[in-house]
Amino acid sequence: MADREALERELEELRERLSREDRLRARREDLSRQAEELRERKAALGEVLAKEEADVDALEGMSLQAILQTVLGRKEERLEQERREAVAARLRYQDACRALEDVEARYLETAGQLDQLRLDRRRYEALLEEKRALLKAEDPALARHILDLEEALSAARAFLKEVDEALSAGRAASWALSRAAGELSSAESWGFYDMLGGGLIATAVKHGHIDDARQAAGEAQVLLSRFRTELSDVQVSARLTLDMGELATFFDYVFDDFFSDWVVQSRIQDAQAGVSATAGQVDALLARLEGTRADALRRQESLEEELRTLTEGA
Repeated sequence: MADREALERELEELRERLSREDRLRARREDLSRQAEELRERKAALGEVLAKEEADVDALEGMSLQAILQTVLGRKEERLEQERREAVAARLRYQDACRALEDVEARYLETAGQLDQLRLDRRRYEALLEEKRALLKAEDPALARHILDLEEALSAARAFLKEVDEALSAGRAASWALSRAAGELSSAESWGFYDMLGGGLIATAVKHGHIDDARQAAGEAQVLLSRFRTELSDVQVSARLTLDMGELATFFDYVFDDFFSDWVVQSRIQDAQAGVSATAGQVDALLARLEGTRADALRRQESLEEELRTLTEGA
């Protein structure tokens, strides 16, 4: 009984400390944004300062500007003005440096507090597991309920992991398709130039983009296959193919110089249409998976909260 009371006391202390976690996380994000803004301001003011100091150096030295100002009889007046501007620029720069140092120090302090809370969170979860084990031993009916929740939570976590893996595979395929589309677009532009008499350089550049598009399309084909496999793991069926046979024929003809430039241009456009259609399919599936992920995450969080509430309140 004494052990149970000590367990409850430590859990309560940890709960109180962890109640600050969301506020500290929001503070850290705000400080991060402030630091980024101040870094940009510091860089901009540093450029202004460098320019103002360069103007002073130019007037103090034997530069053409200094000579002209001396001849015109305005050197000292101009030099004094440049010095004032340089001093003002330095003060603004120093203010920005001090502000940035302050924000960075507070960011590090907040990050340190969050690191400590991460340790508290692990300790808290470990104590909840310990309490859950005690509850199972004390109340068989409650133990059954806890076990059911734990099994459901395990399944929910596993499903969410599968969805994340499918999303990762889909994004990789989308990136490869985007790269292929970009190379084909460049090939099309150079193709038009080639048709207008661009010469050997235009032809070589066009063929370079075509070759890069072929490589990207080949990578996309592999990644589409992986995406399809990952989709099957989350009970989503999809037919995802990029007509590589047509693309391969197209490239073979190009490099054999079998077709005229206008036929090559038509083949490029056909390939663009195929890549675009497949990219559209992938994008639609990714949007569907994002919705599935949101639902799965809500399901996991709901089970975690139910299990936590049951354990904490018992």
